[in-house]
Amino acid sequence: MWISPRLLIVSLLVTLSLPTALGQQPGTVNVRQRVVTPAAGLPTVNVTVDRNRVPVNYEVTFTLSPAAVVTNPAYTITLQFGDGTQTQTHATQVIHPYRFPGNYRYSISLTLADKRRPTSARIPRVSLSATPNAVSTNQSVAFSAQLSENYPNVKYRFVFADGSQTNWQDSPQTKHEYASPKTYLAYVEIGEGARGSVRQLGGSVRKAIEVTQAVTPPKVTVNLTAKPVKVEERQIVSFTARVASNTTNVSYRFVFGDKTPATKWQGSPQAKHRYVTAGNYSARVDVRVVNNRSGAKSVSSNPLLIEVKATAQPIVSLIASPTSVLENLPVLFRAKIDSQNPSIRYRFNFGDGSTPTSWTGKAVETHAYLRAGNYAPYVEIGRATTGPINVIASSTRQVTVGGFSPPGNSTPTPSPSPGSATPTSSPSQGSATPTSSPSPGTATGIRDTPSAGSNTSNNGGTTASSDGSSNGQTPDGLPGPLNNWWIYLLIALALFAGYQAWKWLTVPRPTFHPRLDPGVSQVGVEKPLSIDLQLQLSPDIAAGEYGVETNESSFIKSERKSDD
Repeated sequence: MWISPRLLIVSLLVTLSLPTALGQQPGTVNVRQRVVTPAAGLPTVNVTVDRNRVPVNYEVTFTLSPAAVVTNPAYTITLQFGDGTQTQTHATQVIHPYRFPGNYRYSISLTLADKRRPTSARIPRVSLSATPNAVSTNQSVAFSAQLSENYPNVKYRFVFADGSQTNWQDSPQTKHEYASPKTYLAYVEIGEGARGSVRQLGGSVRKAIEVTQAVTPPKVTVNLTAKPVKVEERQIVSFTARVASNTTNVSYRFVFGDKTPATKWQGSPQAKHRYVTAGNYSARVDVRVVNNRSGAKSVSSNPLLIEVKATAQPIVSLIASPTSVLENLPVLFRAKIDSQNPSIRYRFNFGDGSTPTSWTGKAVETHAYLRAGNYAPYVEIGRATTGPINVIASSTRQVTVGGFSPPGNSTPTPSPSPGSATPTSSPSQGSATPTSSPSPGTATGIRDTPSAGSNTSNNGGTTASSDGSSNGQTPDGLPGPLNNWWIYLLIALALFAGYQAWKWLTVPRPTFHPRLDPGVSQVGVEKPLSIDLQLQLSPDIAAGEYGVETNESSFIKSERKSDD
């Protein structure tokens, strides 16, 4: 009997598979083959499975042969799995999971391909790579599919073997994370997109992905402290970080919150910082812990508030003692501020062109002025920093320096007293009669014997002063500065008197304490009074020689008047 080819094709495409209750066990899948006779003139395609009985959701591998027929694009291979699903393929292996328990019959059919598609295009082989292929749970795996040759309008579907897969996509790459530890056999399928659907072309060999349980990294907490947390401008703040972790491979990075750069990663948990502007700042510390199994982990501390107040400007005053002094004699300068601050530094400028002192913590300096005049010395104060001293205040005083003015150094013009006559060219008895004025630069000073009642002699144009000395000379013809001998004498006498007073007040002296000696002292006839003399020395005297005067003026005498 002749059977129409069209009827045969229809019978091959329509296959019903109903699960039977006989021999079925809960949670299992029984797979059997349904034999379909190919149409006349078409080759036979064989199909086998790796297992006939599997658990639910277990993937069954279908193997198609011969490969020359299966991969031939002139044919359309349709594989029906018996559970109501089917696929068209040119792959020699097809994998399919059964989602429900039951008995299923699979079958395969072959028809001629669409003649509108070129028969010269070969179906490419596809391979799958995974990086890395050994991971821990929740770690991403990158999958990539590679074709052996180009193929038009190819689609990819990645099956991860953990019950999940991608949709058909154009990209040959994807990523996936496995939630449970296990070895998974992942693969990729390729298909051809046509008229809104995808016709499966084949699949890759399975790729084993080994997934292990991820190691939980140690919990790391960090706490930041500072001392002090309330400071003034430019005061140093010390920061300390404390990490609660068992690991020793810890690095620290401090962020001070004032827009200055953070520190570099360092092994020390301590840092110091100076805030230069008043304000409130949030400081923190970042901690990086390196673990061989879990890698590097970074955590940050909670913000720490640092309050910076504006520095109160101290008031400085300069005291000079004395404020009026002769040249070459020292002046004592002392700076006073209204607050005690150990970081304050002082610099004195004496106002006479000499070099100012260096910055120092001493508030006292001495200076001698070499020339007479009025000077304005001043003192500057600043705070000690790691860089240059920051000048914050200054104070000025006035010092007057006088010089020695010998009478011979200048010729003052006396002011006429009331009732005195104006000198004329004719000298009178008892008045000074200058004959001529000395020209500038004249150094004549020959002294004549003055006449009786005359204070000034006129000899050769030399003008003498009222004290008998000529211009620029002493009365004895000595240079002018030697005319001040009386000043040096007074200074010498004052120094000598001061030395004697100091010697009398400070040099230790013995004291003499006479007392009666009751042991040998007797009063009677021809028995004089005996006295025990004792010399008491000061504890400060270490060595020396002492004598006692025994002249009669230093003894007490008594005479016996009667026998009573």
